[in-house]
Amino acid sequence: MEMNRYGRPNSEQELDIFLEFGWFRTGLYVFTCDFIEFDQILYRTIWLRHDLGQLTLGKTWKNLSKRNQAFRVVYSNATVTPEQEYLFRSYRRAMMFEPANNIEHLLFDGRNAELSPFNTKQVCVFHENDLIGCAYFDVGETAVAGISAFYHPDYAMYSLGIYMIYCQIVWSQQAGYRYYYPGYFIPHYTHFDYKLKIGTKALYFFDPIERKWLPIEEYFDLPLPI
Repeated sequence: MEMNRYGRPNSEQELDIFLEFGWFRTGLYVFTCDFIEFDQILYRTIWLRHDLGQLTLGKTWKNLSKRNQAFRVVYSNATVTPEQEYLFRSYRRAMMFEPANNIEHLLFDGRNAELSPFNTKQVCVFHENDLIGCAYFDVGETAVAGISAFYHPDYAMYSLGIYMIYCQIVWSQQAGYRYYYPGYFIPHYTHFDYKLKIGTKALYFFDPIERKWLPIEEYFDLPLPI
């Protein structure tokens, strides 16, 4: 089992295929990995996806919508503006982990956006005229992959990161997509556990041994290789 592998889709249909087999977007490429290291500790990465046909928006989405009803949500093709870069820098300074240096590096490896093979959209959240949250997501023919979300630290109490994931899911369902891929979670590394609380009844994980998607309730820890 390899640690990391890289490739590049040439179409939205190819992106669907990569996602189906547990690959994910980074910069101008897609990659997959089975393990990741933090502070010299090796962790297992478990890739996730939602079956949008099974996913029912429940109490959490209702509460988030009510809490954030004063905000304006706008969907569009992806952009990289000075306002977005300022928001990303504000978010980056407040994070405990190290994200990309800027949005252009995050999405395009610091290169020309025209080189991107991805059809990337964004959801932006505004408080009056101020941009307070932004999330990027890629769309294939039948699948959507959430890439990155960031928000102003002053609005952390509004759970904007989770709110924007739900916004992407709502958009994907309304547009008729079949799957939503939120990336991976890491057992015993709690920073990504929030993903396990979204649409749990429609959540699946990619089994690294069987190489297929299974309901999240069937997940159990596997021993790491020596």
